[in-house]
Amino acid sequence: MRFTRMAVLGMLVLLAGACASAAGNGGSSYSNSDNLTRTEIMDAHVTTALDAVRKLRPGWLRTRGVTSTSTSSEIAVYLDGIRAGGPSFLRSLPSTSVTSMEFLDASSATQRWGTNHVHGAILVSTRS
Repeated sequence: MRFTRMAVLGMLVLLAGACASAAGNGGSSYSNSDNLTRTEIMDAHVTTALDAVRKLRPGWLRTRGVTSTSTSSEIAVYLDGIRAGGPSFLRSLPSTSVTSMEFLDASSATQRWGTNHVHGAILVSTRS
């Protein structure tokens, strides 16, 4: 009886771990939730870069923490290394022109570009 309980408990732990792993990636079968590849974007059959993010990595669009009047209240978007604006910029970018996208958390974005990245940054590449 004790062995059976331990076996059931072990299987539940494994099942919970598998579910958490899939949920952390937006349910995607792709491995890195901080990156979007050209293949993922094309497989999603979306029109704009914003549609791709909304469908494949919606967590990238969530603002985190507290905002103040002295800091930017949106996620920064960079196109080929140049700041292009906020997430609304992605609406104007055809998904077919994107080769990859990457999300940087607030700390990483601040280290790379300085202050006013309290919600992180989305890096969009249109080059191979």
